[in-house]
Amino acid sequence: MASKGGRVQRDPISAAELNLGVPLVDIGVNLLSRQFGKDALEVIERSRVAGVSTLVLTACSLRDARGLQDEFVSHGEVHGVRLVQTVGVHPHNAKQWSDETRKDLRSLLRLPGVAAVGECGLDYDRNFSPPELQRKCFRDQVDIANESGLPLLLHVRGPPGAEEECYRDFVEILKAKETDVRACVHCFTGSAEQAKLLLSKIPDLYFGITGWICDERRGGEDLALVARDVIPRNRMMIETDAPFLLPRLQHKALKGRRRNEPAFLPLIAEKLAQTMKVSAQDLALLTTSNARRFFSLDAPPRCQEHQPQQKGSLKQEGVKSLEDSQQQESKEGRESLTLERGEDPGPLCSATAAEGQTVGPGSE
Repeated sequence: MASKGGRVQRDPISAAELNLGVPLVDIGVNLLSRQFGKDALEVIERSRVAGVSTLVLTACSLRDARGLQDEFVSHGEVHGVRLVQTVGVHPHNAKQWSDETRKDLRSLLRLPGVAAVGECGLDYDRNFSPPELQRKCFRDQVDIANESGLPLLLHVRGPPGAEEECYRDFVEILKAKETDVRACVHCFTGSAEQAKLLLSKIPDLYFGITGWICDERRGGEDLALVARDVIPRNRMMIETDAPFLLPRLQHKALKGRRRNEPAFLPLIAEKLAQTMKVSAQDLALLTTSNARRFFSLDAPPRCQEHQPQQKGSLKQEGVKSLEDSQQQESKEGRESLTLERGEDPGPLCSATAAEGQTVGPGSE
């Protein structure tokens, strides 16, 4: 490390050092988090350098869905990284659900690059919205997914040690609606018994595995074994849930960092591959194939009726700035972008509970 102006500067780490040589799909990125407010475009570029070729950007509210579309997804690709998104209302925000919201959600599904309905489901742990409103909001979104044919990106979380009621209601809603679309439990952190319950009750169910498997304090080793021994290999996908769930690993790319980002997805792939006793490249091929199938990433584009206002203005300004910085780095003899210092944790969605608007899973 070098000192500059009395402050300790960390040695730069190239994202290229993380690249597995196989394209990866990160199925859960919260790019509207204020932690990415200053460098979202650089985060996308580092994803490409690290071999993460597709990002699924998750929405917690319809406001988020519109923001993702206008700022990122309407451009299709940014720095060579494909961007798609979800549209839905998180259980934390279920109190906002109404007939008008339902109508708006159906309309937003016609946006270009929409790949799933969600993040939706039940959260009886924090109960930012009353459980009865969560169930209503969830039922309606399952109906909408069935109508549209889009897969569901799901959230389920109960109070620690007392998850049974939440899982029971979650399964009952999906069964009652005779869900015939693909569904994925986003950021799965449950037990072997919970995984078996979900698999026995919900057809075509997938699981998103995060950096949680790298944290022994949270039972990450047990979760990795659930992934290895219970989850079918053709139903397994990986995600960072960035900027949250930073992998807890002794790796130089993570030293001193507090913010997660998609460039760290290869580290999750490597950890999961070790547990499954396969190569990281084989694990990458498997999860990428599963993600492409789940989100229909190889299918023709869906109907596109939305043209965001000022399309390209934010992106073009940001891209120009990044390209200028890359040229300057090249002049100075630097051959790759470097991973930057992480920021302090903040809320998951674009607005905070304190503002009386949307809140996300990472909010207190």
